[in-house]
Amino acid sequence: MVALVVVAGWALADAVPRLAHDVQRFVEAAPGAIRTLQAWVRGQIESRGWGGMVGSAGSATDQAAAVLDKLREAVLGLLGGVFSNLGQLAGVVLLPVLALYLLADADAVQSSALRFVPKEFRPQAMRFFRAVDPALRAYVRGQSLVCLIMGTVMAIVLQLLGFPVALLLGVVVGSPR
Repeated sequence: MVALVVVAGWALADAVPRLAHDVQRFVEAAPGAIRTLQAWVRGQIESRGWGGMVGSAGSATDQAAAVLDKLREAVLGLLGGVFSNLGQLAGVVLLPVLALYLLADADAVQSSALRFVPKEFRPQAMRFFRAVDPALRAYVRGQSLVCLIMGTVMAIVLQLLGFPVALLLGVVVGSPR
């Protein structure tokens, strides 16, 4: 258990600065990417002669710019909402540690929970705990493994493809929903 906590702590100590750097790069690069997308949309409208179909080329590009500005505001608002609540981040870090602690001391947790059950219903509650425990453990183990594999594979593939914020995207993909 201690070795697992040490490995997880080392991995977090290594990943958190990289993740913070990726978030910073993403926030810095987002306005430039949106301006590039706006210029591309303007070029497509003008080169294909679509200005007459959607209005004048100026108004079409202005509409595209307005839509892209709204998209930029929504993305930055979403990122601000995600990273503004440090309590959620602490929960993401502490939840696995708490789960491992509860799993390691499952007998004490179970006996403590049984104190809230009336004595005449305790045998039924024990059968219920014994029936639910393996299924719940298998589900949590499976979901954790799927999230870990998805996030790791996505981060590696995006890193190989040269994406600048591969770790951030890998964490987002691997996050449980």
